[in-house]
Amino acid sequence: MKKVYSFIIVALLSISYSFSQGVLTSAMDFTKNPQRFANQMITIKKATLQISNEQGRPGMPTSPRMGAPGAGGNEPAPCNPPKSFAKLPVSFKETPSYQGCFIIAESMLRSLTAQSGGRNIDIDITFKGDETRGYVVTMCVPSK
Repeated sequence: MKKVYSFIIVALLSISYSFSQGVLTSAMDFTKNPQRFANQMITIKKATLQISNEQGRPGMPTSPRMGAPGAGGNEPAPCNPPKSFAKLPVSFKETPSYQGCFIIAESMLRSLTAQSGGRNIDIDITFKGDETRGYVVTMCVPSK
């Protein structure tokens, strides 16, 4: 009986680990086909956090972008973070023209802003989401 319980526990743990693992990918692969990574946990190394004067205070309103994917061009969907979240200004060196909507908790953004000292820094970013609703950043640390 003890062996049966051990087998069941090991089976459940291995199933949960296989579903919870994220994908480590390059920025080029992600920006070429973001739909391929929809709703998967993704990690990209060496992205650039762009700190500017207007980003110094998270939660401040910014001018909204109008449009939606497929609704008359290549305009991105509006990036409207919920309360206590802010838009994270991320760019990728391989594809600087990519304009995804990355959302981060304001407390995490304040910490990153303090660590950067007001300069642009390279970060390793982990997020989950899709192109139409935006990507929620779960972990964001300065690159080494």
